[in-house]
Amino acid sequence: MDQEADMGDGQLSAQVGFRRRSTSVSDDYSVQKTNDDATECKFAAVSLNYYKDDYLKRFVLACGEHKFHRDPEISRGYWARVTAIRSIVDAFLQLSAQVGFRRRSTSVSDDYSVQKTNDDATECKFAAVSLNYYKDDYLKRFVLACGEHKFHRDPEISRGYWARVTAIRSIVDAFLQQVGPSCQIVNIGSGFDTLYWRLKEANARFYKFVDVDFSSVTAKKIHQIRKPGTPNLVAMFSEPPREAEHSDLHAGDYELIGADLRQPDELKGKLELASLDFGLPTLFIAECVLVYMGVSHSGRMLAKLATWFNTAVFVNYEQVNMKDSFGEVMEKNLQQRGIVLPGLTACTNIESQKQRFLDNHWEHVDVWTMNEIYQKKLPQDEVKRIEAIELLDERELLTQLLHHYCIAIATKGIAAKYPQLKCFF
Repeated sequence: MDQEADMGDGQLSAQVGFRRRSTSVSDDYSVQKTNDDATECKFAAVSLNYYKDDYLKRFVLACGEHKFHRDPEISRGYWARVTAIRSIVDAFLQLSAQVGFRRRSTSVSDDYSVQKTNDDATECKFAAVSLNYYKDDYLKRFVLACGEHKFHRDPEISRGYWARVTAIRSIVDAFLQQVGPSCQIVNIGSGFDTLYWRLKEANARFYKFVDVDFSSVTAKKIHQIRKPGTPNLVAMFSEPPREAEHSDLHAGDYELIGADLRQPDELKGKLELASLDFGLPTLFIAECVLVYMGVSHSGRMLAKLATWFNTAVFVNYEQVNMKDSFGEVMEKNLQQRGIVLPGLTACTNIESQKQRFLDNHWEHVDVWTMNEIYQKKLPQDEVKRIEAIELLDERELLTQLLHHYCIAIATKGIAAKYPQLKCFF
């Protein structure tokens, strides 16, 4: 009885297995055969020039017995099917290309344009240094990395760069003098700026000096720093330099870090790797940096810095009064060079420059146009000296340029601890 049961179970299993194969293997085979039929139908239409497909013949030969003629209704139907699908694919690819271009134009290519402004600023500074507007023995070590060299600039540009460099340096010197050596300086969007070496030459003392920029810029700067030459840049570090990730350099009192300022978490992580002390008085410098960021991005960064650091000063050199006719001409000229200014709304006037800091946890802000600084804040004997270097065709152009740039100084936690820092000029 048990043997018969076993035989019955075996027959049942065989029947079930056969049914499973008949509903899977044979059905799958039928489905696969429809591919042969579709290929032959398409080839029939192609053979009568309903549409062009030079590649189909490479596959139709694999379809077994060939019956290339199909009824006209079938060929017209396949022409409509193939043509409709192709038009949808073409439209999708065109849209994807447009979206991709927009993404590249607002990220990769724009970032590249912003980074190229570093080369222009370095060459402009070198043109001024070459004519003895001011002294910078270290700049020549970086200008050679800027590609094709056009060192001459119009006198208005050289005077503007002299005023910018001199004003920033006077603020930094005041900060160091009044706070003392237990402090930090963070140069945001530093490019090839040489402030660290100029300060060291003057025997300035500080805990940390940090240069921050895109990693592609900092990698180039590391290459130039390490390159043999005079003066020896490496010899001025307080410790032998250690390189990390090809874009970061750690050298005791000097730190060079690559970071995207639009990503606060990335920035904070890099500042921590640079061993910054978030409790020490810290001076941030940004020269024509925030304007290249969207207002939401720059605002978020400013708010984070004010939150992370207990005692801080932020010095911002940037465009201002950009809504008048001269400002609009400036903007158009930059656009023609492929440079877009996403943060321009904060550069409308003095008040908008102040408000951007007050809205992001900074306690006090002073703003001056470079015209005011040039005429009233900088040493007038030096102004006379540099004005004798080159003659201006039109002084009005210089006045207009200086009227459309400003320096803002924002502070947080300074008033109580360092009341003497109320005014840097």
